[in-house]
Amino acid sequence: MASLGRVAQWSRIVSTLARAGPLGAVLLKTLAVQTAVFLFAIGSSAIFDQVLTLAVIAKYGVRDHENILHLATTSHYPNPQLTQIPAPNPGILPPYMSNRTIVLSTGGTGGHIYPAVALARELLPRGFEVALIGQTGGMEERISGEENIAFYGVHAGKIDRGRPNPLELIQAGRGFFEARKILQKMKPLAVVGFGGFASLPGILAAQGLHIPTVLHEQNAKLGLTQRLAARGATLITTAYPEVEGLSGKESRWVGVPVREERMSRKVALQKLGLQDGPITILVMGGSQGSLALNNHIPGALEAAFGREGILKVGSRSVQVLHSSGRAHLTTLAPQVRHLEWYRVRGFIDAVAAWSCADLAITRAGSSTLGEAAFHSVPLCMVPLPSSAENHQMANAKAVENAGAGRMVPQDDLSHLPSVLLDLLDRETMEGMRDAARGLSPAGAAARLADEVEAVVRMPRAR
Repeated sequence: MASLGRVAQWSRIVSTLARAGPLGAVLLKTLAVQTAVFLFAIGSSAIFDQVLTLAVIAKYGVRDHENILHLATTSHYPNPQLTQIPAPNPGILPPYMSNRTIVLSTGGTGGHIYPAVALARELLPRGFEVALIGQTGGMEERISGEENIAFYGVHAGKIDRGRPNPLELIQAGRGFFEARKILQKMKPLAVVGFGGFASLPGILAAQGLHIPTVLHEQNAKLGLTQRLAARGATLITTAYPEVEGLSGKESRWVGVPVREERMSRKVALQKLGLQDGPITILVMGGSQGSLALNNHIPGALEAAFGREGILKVGSRSVQVLHSSGRAHLTTLAPQVRHLEWYRVRGFIDAVAAWSCADLAITRAGSSTLGEAAFHSVPLCMVPLPSSAENHQMANAKAVENAGAGRMVPQDDLSHLPSVLLDLLDRETMEGMRDAARGLSPAGAAARLADEVEAVVRMPRAR
């Protein structure tokens, strides 16, 4: 908490700006919220407390010195407009928020969300209550409902690295106050952050309240939001033994938590309506599909295996299961109708697909790579060029360096047919399976849960 004298000094500045009219009020609100989030992120906690007071004053109109001092000494920065915790998803009973509660802060993409779900599945049998904080209306809200995890939505905003929008930072500041109020009510043992801008309000709010925070970085390159939260984190865990951007920071490798389920190849093929015998190639561009893969992969595979779907070396037949994404199914399916060995689905059972795949053509998101390694499936990776800070390229290089896959840049897909033929060599595939097995994240969720429990048991300053 900032000293009362310094708060009073800030209050005089606020009063001066507030009297400057509507423009002054707008500038005050914008600068205060953005500066508060920034200063906290870089670790200036003392200044952060003062600027955070400024932000609350600017946002809620508390202008005179007496009210400011009362705010600083008694209310611990509440949000006057958020008097109750938002209700969880309809139809989901909220957990009993005891001191056994652990909050997961995540959102944005499946790569950030599914590891959090895997951790929740591990924590619940250990007697913990689990809740998830993410962006209102985001993908995480739907997935939380499907997994029967209590969800609390906040505003989050998003950083456009090419064209930063200050209004998005205002949304993040708003989400910070909402998350802070929620966490004050919950009083969780710890908050675990999985990256993505939607995770930032919950993590920064927890650190501001001195709640222990654990970060899990799923990629081979530390993301922006994780960098912002790293300085105040109690513990940083990683999916890769080496993570770019973590030099000088202590971290623990745990792997990437995935859904640790398998089925026999025969059962998986039957479930997917595929034949037992041909080489099975899985094409997966993520839960929403990939337009670039949809446009380029069918032609590349036809060039490699012909209209009949035959691998010339060994005269083995090939079959393809392509997960196009529901939005792209009606466009892609007619384009491959003449190829009897090419099956397109809008959405597939991932466990079944990985359980029968001999080779997969994918993007290089962390969850996809983790699932491939868990099932020991060799990969041909096409990293998403627009991924945040090009982290998919770093992920793909890590897998390639380990010998578990080959990377083909999206702007070089003309070489894909020859790369696939090289990968389908029997000895090459066997070596890549062994390498993938070595990268398997089996037990990652349990290891991460162990680390979270260790943090929870640490003595806390009173």
